[in-house]
Amino acid sequence: MNLKEIGKAVLEGALSKGFFLGNSIRSDEAPRELALVHSEVSEALEEMRKPDPQVLYYGPDGKPEGVGPELADVIMRVAECAAAWNIDLDEMVRIKNDFNKSRPFKHGGKRF
Repeated sequence: MNLKEIGKAVLEGALSKGFFLGNSIRSDEAPRELALVHSEVSEALEEMRKPDPQVLYYGPDGKPEGVGPELADVIMRVAECAAAWNIDLDEMVRIKNDFNKSRPFKHGGKRF
């Protein structure tokens, strides 16, 4: 699956579970949706703090847990937003990656 297909599938799943009105994320819902991306990144960070962060494990309800599933959630949330807002994320990733290749080594003097 490419990012566009992932976004469409995730958005369809969210709609089928009663999230969002209509077939997109309204502008007043955008801050919440972007904050949820951040929450998934924070969950990945918390998983990284565990003794063996590479381990995939399952919660009592069968939910996949660990860094991998949390990173998947990040991608899924971002792709869902892109699908809802009609952004071709595959193309945007290509454009940004091409631009980043043109940047100088540690551009802007950043340490990391």
